[in-house]
Amino acid sequence: MEPESVEQRRIDGFDYTIRRYPDGSFHASGLEVPTAVPSSGITPFASITGCSFTRVGGSARYSNCTVREVLAPISGDFRADYRMDAGQNTAQITYAGAPGVIIAGGSASNVRVVMVRSSYAPGIPARAELRFTGSAQGWAGVALWVQLQVIPTGAVALSNFDIV
Repeated sequence: MEPESVEQRRIDGFDYTIRRYPDGSFHASGLEVPTAVPSSGITPFASITGCSFTRVGGSARYSNCTVREVLAPISGDFRADYRMDAGQNTAQITYAGAPGVIIAGGSASNVRVVMVRSSYAPGIPARAELRFTGSAQGWAGVALWVQLQVIPTGAVALSNFDIV
């Protein structure tokens, strides 16, 4: 069946081609729009994936999460467990460890996961981070952290890097 219409749209950093058919169905295919990576600074590219979720009372518990940043040629990740309870205004990171770092054409050193703050306090998130230094092809040195921040209503992954 031939599409009735074809539309191009940019949605959440992807360029989509949307084909709509007479029966009401549609097909969308998209490609991520390349984004220039800054030479340093906090980036929104880090992610939290692969979590197992359970709810116990009002507490949401996430386990075996992967907190990851990928900035070619560097990637870093760690595993984390955390829980949040908006009703009780509490949040806690119960585990942070198992660091992994890949630097294509380079090497990493001083790789560690640091529990900066295990429990939330008003205005101060629970925070754990992967830290490492290294060298990559074309860069004399790279310092990076990938961070998990947890508050009673949510969690976010952030990263910061400096190329020297």
